[in-house]
Order: sequence, then C-alpha cells, then structure tokens
Amino acid sequence: MHHVTAWLSFDRASLPDPVEFVHAWFRDGVPVVVQGSQGVVTAEQMVHGRIRRFHQPYSADSFAAFLTKVDDTIDHAETSGTGGFVTYRVSSRDRDYAQLTYTVAEPRLREPAFTHLLLDLVQSMVRRVEPLYGQIGYQRHTETALIRQHPTLQPPYAVAEAHAQPVLGYDWVTMVPDAVGVALGGEPALRDSGAFAAVTRLDRGGWFLVSTPSLFAYDMGAAERVFAALAPSLPAGTPIPYETSLIDPPTHVVLRDAASG
Repeated sequence: MHHVTAWLSFDRASLPDPVEFVHAWFRDGVPVVVQGSQGVVTAEQMVHGRIRRFHQPYSADSFAAFLTKVDDTIDHAETSGTGGFVTYRVSSRDRDYAQLTYTVAEPRLREPAFTHLLLDLVQSMVRRVEPLYGQIGYQRHTETALIRQHPTLQPPYAVAEAHAQPVLGYDWVTMVPDAVGVALGGEPALRDSGAFAAVTRLDRGGWFLVSTPSLFAYDMGAAERVFAALAPSLPAGTPIPYETSLIDPPTHVVLRDAASG
C-alpha cells in the first residue's frame, strides 16, 4: 500500500515557542492516526553521546508523559498507529533545522473530509511560522522525489541547503518561503500561471500552493505546470532518473534543468 507524507521544515530559531509548537503538532495530529489502535509513542534524546529512548504503548497517560518529554532538547519524537505516524526531528547535522512529518495510508486521501483535515492541519502549522520548505505527496525513501533524483541535493542533509536554495522540490502541495513567492510574482502571477488550484499567502510569511483539488488529480501534466511556475527558484541541474517498480508510488518529476528556461 502506498503512503502519503506531509513534510515540513523550519528554522528552529524562528519558532517563537518550540515546545508549544511541537506539542500542537502532536496534539492535533495524533488522534487521527492512532484512532484507538495499539499505537506507540517514542522519544529520543542525545545525552553525553548516548541516545535515551522513551518508548511506550499509546494510551492517554503515556501520551501525556510523552508530551512532557517533547521539548526543545528532544532530537526525535514519533507516534504511530494503524492509521499512520507523526514525527518531529531535529536535523542530525545542524540542530537549527526542525522537521515535522505526518504520514497516512493513501486510501485516506480518497475521503474528501480527510483531505481537508490534513490540509488544515498542515496549514495550521505553517501559519504559525514561515516554512523553509514543505510538501505533501507520496512517501518515498527520501523526503522528496526531486531530492532523491537531484545530483546536488542528496539526503540526509538536503535540508541544510534550504537557506541557499529555498525550494528543494515540488509536489501535489508545495510550501515555500515568503521571499520565493514574492520573487515569482506574488499571488497574481502564481494564480495566473495555471499551476495551482489554490494559492495562499501565509500569516507569518510563506506560501501554501495546492496544485490540484485532489492528490489523485496530480499527474505529470500538473507536475509540468508546477515545474514551470517554480523553475526560477528550483535547483539548477537535471534530476537523475532512478529505477522504479510497479509497486512504487507514481513519481512526477520533470527531468529537465530548471535553469534552462
């Protein structure tokens, strides 16, 4: 079964209250993915070169204890259940970067109500603080299809490139810093590009760009339109195609150099 992941990246220095920010992510997201299943809550902290783990079956009490441990010293926190999983991670190379992910099984996105819930959840977080980058699309072994195939943006440290190269990729939903949207012409130009069904400028800076009303309408044609709209801010160089199988999720990446026009 394919899974869909929302992936958000922030500069931790820009978080006005990192503890409350991360608590909100789990409080709002966990009830949906756990859904009464035998879920698990996990937290990891690096202490004097050793990793300490908090790992308990999900319950109201263990989740409350989990939230008390999820503060700005935690390197990785995760809750999981049959409905998917929610994570928070600090970059292992540079602790100034915080990443949030929310992963669910693809069939959930066939429910219009759930699609709205997911978009609202993600947008509620990027409305709190300007994103470095974000996207919603099929889960792969790496954060984005573009990073996976791009010669200059190889994981696990691709997020560290975000200051120099704000737009790390694109997908069904793409989130970019405020300066990127402005440089691309702002709301009128992004709407008139024909690449996006919805263009939202966020309260604290940044843009929330939805290419098609549903994930399942996002095809190669839609990806081409998003690529054309974002090309001036995408990494230079031609993405490298890689082998896929019939069981892999669709990969909508334009195999052209964005700098070539």
